[in-house]
Amino acid sequence: MTTPVTNWTKSRYWGFIRSALRAAFRRYPPKYKVIQAAKRKKTHGKNAKQKWEYQCAECKKYYPNKVVVVDHIKPAGSLKDYKDLPDFVENMFCSEDGLQVLCKPCHYLKTMEERGINPVVAQFKKLNAEEQQTKLKKLGLQAGSNAAKRLKIFEDSL
Repeated sequence: MTTPVTNWTKSRYWGFIRSALRAAFRRYPPKYKVIQAAKRKKTHGKNAKQKWEYQCAECKKYYPNKVVVVDHIKPAGSLKDYKDLPDFVENMFCSEDGLQVLCKPCHYLKTMEERGINPVVAQFKKLNAEEQQTKLKKLGLQAGSNAAKRLKIFEDSL
């Protein structure tokens, strides 16, 4: 497939379209209703400027606005071709009952599961080399001399 923009790859073109639709979602009214439903007056803490906190639908804890995201319960899906466009738009601009507020750690784990990546392995990969070695030693495993070896040792232990 050639793109309407000369010198753009197919990936860049669909990334641009996906980004434009996500920008529109940031102003989507049902998103704000879901955020409002998860909001409560802040009950404790040191930050006097923070007046509200939001409940994560997964872990049920309360977080400041910076630590929560509005998540699509059913993923919007991929957008790599024109045939993907109707389903992507329908899923992206769903009703309030298709959205939920999640804290960033819960959202990360949900995203990894949706992508078929073991969330425990994904969190291990996010650690720096020293943290990975420490974790492996705590598990009674060899530390591994490079990232690939540490990952293999960790995955084999699961």
